[in-house]
Amino acid sequence: MTPPANTPPPEDEDDKKGKKGKKEKKGNGKGRTQRPNAFSPSKARQARSHPAADAAVRMLPPRQYEIEQNGTPIYDGFGLVVTTANPLVQERFVELLRFLGRIYVADSNTLFRMLYYRRFDLRTTHRDLKMLVEQRLVWSATSSGIGPKMKANRPRHWSKVYGLSRAGKQLLMNMGVESDVATAEQLVARDVRGGKVPKPSSLAHDLQVTWWCASMIEGLRLLPWCTGIYCQTELTVIQGQRPDAYLVARFDVNHPRPDLNAIPWIGGTPLRPNEVELRWALELDNSTESVNILVDKFITYRDLHAMGTYQRVLGGDVLLVLIVQNARRAAYLAAEFTRAWPQGWGLVSTPDRMGANSTPYGALWGTYFDMNSEQRVPLLSRLCRDAQQRVDEYAPLLTYEMWLTYLALQKAGTPPTKIDDLFDDKEHS
Repeated sequence: MTPPANTPPPEDEDDKKGKKGKKEKKGNGKGRTQRPNAFSPSKARQARSHPAADAAVRMLPPRQYEIEQNGTPIYDGFGLVVTTANPLVQERFVELLRFLGRIYVADSNTLFRMLYYRRFDLRTTHRDLKMLVEQRLVWSATSSGIGPKMKANRPRHWSKVYGLSRAGKQLLMNMGVESDVATAEQLVARDVRGGKVPKPSSLAHDLQVTWWCASMIEGLRLLPWCTGIYCQTELTVIQGQRPDAYLVARFDVNHPRPDLNAIPWIGGTPLRPNEVELRWALELDNSTESVNILVDKFITYRDLHAMGTYQRVLGGDVLLVLIVQNARRAAYLAAEFTRAWPQGWGLVSTPDRMGANSTPYGALWGTYFDMNSEQRVPLLSRLCRDAQQRVDEYAPLLTYEMWLTYLALQKAGTPPTKIDDLFDDKEHS
């Protein structure tokens, strides 16, 4: 029986015996237990991932950094080794700073899963974060919304969360690691001088935004046709509008991308032939905003679409994704959306197992409903327009069934080359 989508795999008897044996060994004074490596059962338990999702991640090639791509040492004419000026740990630091600048705040487990999981253990993640905090390139704060509950009559465990500091952002801009200046300037950073860090009570909303963005990015990274990802929180996309997160994904429908190692970040580069671009604007409701404020946001989306602002400024339509904490409020806000924007387009879901977290493969393949028609719509869908330039339907680029077909073909050693091949396999199956 397959465990639920967000339930970690159970420990087997060998793991339990191994734990007991290690404790007895330590008690006998025979030294410290062996540190868990990148492929140990202990690391797998730290990840808390679903077995099906973990199997999909393991189909990716091993994480390889730029410094490792040329394994042959370089010598000069005198036979002296030309050493690299940028060690591997610096590449890790840059990758972590770039990720934090895009999603604003994250806990160590999220950073471990997104950036370290296929090469390093959780201790390496903590060590890197500690060093970056000491150098004031990253700020840290405490949050009570993460981690399992403690034993009875004890408070919930307080965990640390991390974000990019202004010094860290300036370092990235000086290094020129982003593809364009605008992308670097949009990174979210805080001034940590004088201990100015967010309060724990204000982080719950931001951390759920981080979960949705990270889950989307991880799902998109597993798709070989996804050639680029842009994600930014706290971004003023257009004057007068600032969604909780803005996410863009590009797809080459005919050619899978050759580099599957890292997250394929993109900036302001133009679309290439055969590429398709999808855009989402996330609005996360945790019942702290009044309904009138949310209705004003719906009207803003309606007016900007009607005036063609998204087409002119962003190059295409933006699909609103509304995440609400429970089904009852989701239905109520969907009705308000319909009144504010009849025949409009926007998706609604919840963060539980009945909504965006309904499959083992994260928010990208979750359950979303159109707020007007109440029909289920795949998140990877394009908006099709009629002769009067009105959106009349959703055209799925990829569905969950096609994703499962891709995994089956990949496991069988016959991966498809084009997205259309998945349509053919679906019709024949």
